[in-house]
Amino acid sequence: NLTQLLAVVDKHFRQPCKLVKLVEGSYHKIYDIHPCHEGAGTLDAVLRVASPAFPSDKMNSEVATLRYIGEHSSVPVPKVYSWNADAGNPVGVEYMIMEKVPGVAPFNKWRDFPVDIKEKVVVQVAEHLVALFHLQFSQAGSIYLSDPASSVITDDTYRIGPVVTGPFYRALNRILERP
Repeated sequence: NLTQLLAVVDKHFRQPCKLVKLVEGSYHKIYDIHPCHEGAGTLDAVLRVASPAFPSDKMNSEVATLRYIGEHSSVPVPKVYSWNADAGNPVGVEYMIMEKVPGVAPFNKWRDFPVDIKEKVVVQVAEHLVALFHLQFSQAGSIYLSDPASSVITDDTYRIGPVVTGPFYRALNRILERP
């Protein structure tokens, strides 16, 4: 329901907005959010809308993971402004309003980069991977917010729950066998 979705975006930004589709994949449609009025400035935000094939609980885990990485590492992640992980909401789908990360994906310009820039990109990615590797838990699984409605950070803000991707998620209702 695009009308309801636009109403949610308008309410969040307290102004009329328009959505411009950036990309569509297997699990999401991504929209750039723009103010309707000229001279209103930029919002630097995107809207991720989950498809019906999107695994349940995945949105909650993505929000928790982005938030956790942002709070516990130096790895830059976009801020999540608002989300609703209940597909039964008035919009009818799960969605997330988040910060738009400026720049161009290196993949799109890789062939044009000189070697020294490529080296800097690779080193920076490696540094981020090392930082993520240091975020360890006592259990295996996906990260979730203990109380998705709370905006207060406490020692028990996060919990580890079921894995929501790959063969582990698909195996929840079946027996997982080795190939």
